[in-house]
Amino acid sequence: MASRFTLLLERYLENKASESERLELMQLLSTGQFEEQIKQGIAQQMRAEMQTDSVVHDDVLLANNAYDRAQQIVERILSEDHSETKVVPIQRAASTKRWWLAAAAAVAILLAAGYTILWTTMIAPAAEHQFMAKNAANSVFEEINEGTTQRQIVLYDSTHVTLQPGAHLIYPTQFSPTKREVYLTGEAFFEVTKDRSRPFFVYSKTLVTEVVGTSFRVRADNTVQTSEVVVMTGKVRVVQNEEDKNLLQRFMPAGKEIMLTPNHRAVYQRETEEMVMTLVEKPLPLAVDNVKASVFRAASLALVLKNLSSAYGIEIVTQNARINQCTFTGDLSKTDDLYIRLALICQSIGASYVIRDAKILITGNGC
Repeated sequence: MASRFTLLLERYLENKASESERLELMQLLSTGQFEEQIKQGIAQQMRAEMQTDSVVHDDVLLANNAYDRAQQIVERILSEDHSETKVVPIQRAASTKRWWLAAAAAVAILLAAGYTILWTTMIAPAAEHQFMAKNAANSVFEEINEGTTQRQIVLYDSTHVTLQPGAHLIYPTQFSPTKREVYLTGEAFFEVTKDRSRPFFVYSKTLVTEVVGTSFRVRADNTVQTSEVVVMTGKVRVVQNEEDKNLLQRFMPAGKEIMLTPNHRAVYQRETEEMVMTLVEKPLPLAVDNVKASVFRAASLALVLKNLSSAYGIEIVTQNARINQCTFTGDLSKTDDLYIRLALICQSIGASYVIRDAKILITGNGC
């Protein structure tokens, strides 16, 4: 059956397949029975290349040409009319299945064509190598914190970086005229010098964080299953690092983009390849004055919650309108812990609160 699949695929690519052969190929693809064969082929190519340590950047052009060819094949298969094709049902969402069919065909084609370099530069991409290749024109520094305490460094643009123990930072001696890029493994805190003409990018294996001038923390430890970006000041954009995707994943729809503001964080799960926005463990007021102006006397709960929402930059909503009719009297200035403040408020009106993604929901019967 495998040889039949290969024969049909070759005839399809050479535009020699008859209508019956074309339909037969589409049916074979839709069964999913060649997935393991394709995966094993990829693994064998990867092992062969890794043994010779041949990840070289002079071959990037070859890889790109192969990738372009794969993309053309994908577009061709997606344009096929499958209405006449009888397929074997499988337990998978239709959209995901459709993308898998296209990707599976592309991978099989590339394996048959012998683009072995592709498997090391695209199927098993090392985001770090990609970063080094992009900055090949400039000298780069590598800072590794091998100690047990924090280590502070200052970049060419006066950006301050605090490396946690075990963190590894790669950065050029001079940034380009249009952007500032660094590569991080581990955990670090950044205080980025503002330069609107040159946004600042922090690359890790799974995420890309983009800012203009702000402070934030990135945790990108390759030994754990989650990566995290936490914003202290300003605003940052977080997306998945495309360089870390394998060929199959690159044909999937693009992952979502998250815009982070203070007291919010983006968490990326490697196993599920999902990125969500949630709140930090301990939200802090955006300004000191927000703590002092927290004494209320018979104030409507709607006003109190609006004050807290503004003070912390976090959306706070109520389950029903009756809760907003309650009043609150109390002094919240003795603590800057948002959750302690919310607990005091909820206790006074017989309510409770829950965190839903990046929001706080007040629940109860109301007044």
